[in-house]
Amino acid sequence: MEPTSQGRRSLRLIVGAAIIILLAFVSILVWKFVIHPSAQDNLIAQTSVKKTSSDEHAIRIATDSFKGYSVFRSDGFAGELRESGFSLELVDDGGDYAARQKALRKGDVDMAVITIDANLKTGAKLEQFPGTIVLAIDESAGADGMVAYKQALAAIEDLDHSTAHVVAMPDSPSETFVQVVRADMSLPQMPEDWFVPETSQERIYNLLRATSPTERKAFVLWEPYLSKSLKIPGVHRLLDTSQVRGIIVDVLLARREFLRDHPEQVKVVLAAYLRTLYSYQSRGDEGFAALLIEDGQKTGEIISSDEAHNMVKGIRFWNTTENYALFGLLPTGESAGLPTLHDTILNIGRMLTASGAFAAMPVADPSELYFDGVLRDLYSGGFHPRSKLGVVDVPKGDLGAVRVAETLPELSAEDWDKLSTVGHLRICAIEFRRASSALSLQGQRSVDEIARQLHSYPTFYLTVVGHARADGDQVENEKLALARAQSVSDQIISRGIPTHRIRVKAAPPVGMGGESQSVSFLLGQKSY
Repeated sequence: MEPTSQGRRSLRLIVGAAIIILLAFVSILVWKFVIHPSAQDNLIAQTSVKKTSSDEHAIRIATDSFKGYSVFRSDGFAGELRESGFSLELVDDGGDYAARQKALRKGDVDMAVITIDANLKTGAKLEQFPGTIVLAIDESAGADGMVAYKQALAAIEDLDHSTAHVVAMPDSPSETFVQVVRADMSLPQMPEDWFVPETSQERIYNLLRATSPTERKAFVLWEPYLSKSLKIPGVHRLLDTSQVRGIIVDVLLARREFLRDHPEQVKVVLAAYLRTLYSYQSRGDEGFAALLIEDGQKTGEIISSDEAHNMVKGIRFWNTTENYALFGLLPTGESAGLPTLHDTILNIGRMLTASGAFAAMPVADPSELYFDGVLRDLYSGGFHPRSKLGVVDVPKGDLGAVRVAETLPELSAEDWDKLSTVGHLRICAIEFRRASSALSLQGQRSVDEIARQLHSYPTFYLTVVGHARADGDQVENEKLALARAQSVSDQIISRGIPTHRIRVKAAPPVGMGGESQSVSFLLGQKSY
């Protein structure tokens, strides 16, 4: 039976009403979830400082958990960048410096933190330096160190044994630290396989905990694991970077293409970093301690106030003025003797070459590895870390001075006798003219190398020991031995080492050959 015309009309009304209701419902959904949010976002964007995703560029920086990089992880640094229209993306690679260099080369990151030594070593292996240094971050002044159980290794010279080993991360500042120490100290009995590579700081720390206190094994760690390791009963520091200068220096690399194409963005990053650093620096050690405690909260570490203050002592954050000095921008006389970045790279390269890390310096000229243009723009523009870029009325002074290194105090004869032995310097034989205390030309070059080593170990005293033969006229032999030790001492002092850091003496006559007329070098430090 077919529907009547009245029935068909009713059906059409019902269908039409349903369509209208459906369209109204869809319209409500579109307004609620599309039109209104978009309009609201536009309203917020037009009436606030919030940047939209199209306005904001992400600055990608490769880093790791080292406390010297805490400023980069701070809320203040991200906030400074955000105010300039940039977001921050930190890429933590766990200290894999080779991967960091490759990420720069591929363009996966725009910038990267790294130590100068790691940059040299990984760049040499990569046969390319994809980043250039644009900022000096800090120098380790105790934040990296070698620890061991005191029962097995009481001093560095105790490593001079056929069963001694050192555990550290390869291609890292830790490896460089121990390589330099191994090259500088006389440890002839150490085995060829003395270096034990491990993949992470956590693994090294756990291996230390599991090691027998009688095993001749040292471990190289950086903060925060260095402080954690010293809480293990029986563990002590053999040596740390507070006793060695100019080896572990952290810098900021900019990918060369990124710097070329976006120099203003690099300038924004440097200014943001220096302003954030200043906000902590202006509060002294308390400010930096607060920074490290905040950073610990981000990385899941509980850092006490005492621990934070100890860590602060181990990191020398380079301030704005020191960056100007390091990049050679300050007038002569204002750098307080701080070595330039050029000289620092050259010196680290020499140490790595001497340690066998590579056969020769991987670049012909250290200036290939850094760029001073961005800092030069800040310097010539009167940048002050309390100011914002583009502000005309820049505050004067209060930039932070170039800090002068502390000098060792003079010692009495009694104090000299109380020094603790650190170890003997590893040297080539010192040549003298025949039957004379005068150095040969080769002998002068060898002593100059000793002076260079001493500049790297500013907290140690040096005893120059002249050795005499037991045959012949022993009185004359001892006089010659003492005169030769004095001749060597005079040459070292002429190279800028303070007189009061050195003493000379003659050892009792032993042996019959020419080797018995040598000179040796003993490093010592005050006992605490």
